[in-house]
This record gives sequence, structure tokens and C-alpha cells, in this order.
Amino acid sequence: MNPLMVQMFAEKMGMTQEQVTAMANGDAPTRADPRMNTMMQLMADRTKASEAEASEVAELAGQLDQAERRINLLAAKLKAARGAIAHIGESLGACSQCWGTDSNCRHCAGRGKPGAYTPDEDQLRSMVEPALARLGLAIASAEGISAPKPKS
Repeated sequence: MNPLMVQMFAEKMGMTQEQVTAMANGDAPTRADPRMNTMMQLMADRTKASEAEASEVAELAGQLDQAERRINLLAAKLKAARGAIAHIGESLGACSQCWGTDSNCRHCAGRGKPGAYTPDEDQLRSMVEPALARLGLAIASAEGISAPKPKS
């Protein structure tokens, strides 16, 4: 309960210091005037509700901070994933946005499947050759099996 409010009511009602202290602790002294008892109880209830609301607001603020951190982390991961999708799409000669899977794509209107554009050969080789080598395979061209390009 607001101490200034308690003091003001106490002075108006001619209360003792013990009664003021009891009110400040949330214990409304019993008085002959039932209106005063009701008013004091309402003030005490309101103070308790305000404290509960403040606690709830603090808890919700903490949850909001946690949610914002999670959103920022997910946004960073999404940006990285989009970068990887674009890199792989370019390597395969596909639309860097949807790989030709979205007829509403503003870049290719769904026509950018792998091979729709000239692939970036160096990027494609750098991605595919190590995996093929692990399997004992190599890239073959129309002229035959190609040797890995020397790195410059």
C-alpha cells in the first residue's frame, strides 16, 4: 500500500502510529466505521493485485527478451540457409531462389530447374568432385573422364 496514502488516511481518521504501521504492513485495523474497513480492505487488495501484476509484467518481459533472442538466432540461420541454397543453385545452373520449384517465383516463374542456366563449373566441381572421389567415382565428359582441374 502506498505509504503516503496510508499516512493521509491515518491522519484524517485520527489513528495511532501502531495502527498506521499495521496498515502499512497490509493489516487494516478494525474500526467502528465499516466504510473505513471496506476502503482499507480495497486498498490492501489493490496493492496486492498491483504487486502481482508487476511480477507478471516482469516475467512476461523476460519471456519477450528470450523470444527476441530466439527470433534473432533463427533469422541468422535463415539468412545462412538462403545463402547456401543460392550458392548450390548457381552451381547447378538453377534459380538461386527456388531451384525451379515455385511457379510464383519472381526470378524464374518456376522455370529455373537445375540445368536451366549455365552452371558455374568451378563451383559445381568444388562441391561434387570430393564427394565422388570418396565413392571412387569421377566426373566424365563427352570426351571421357576428366581429371580434376588444377587449383589456381
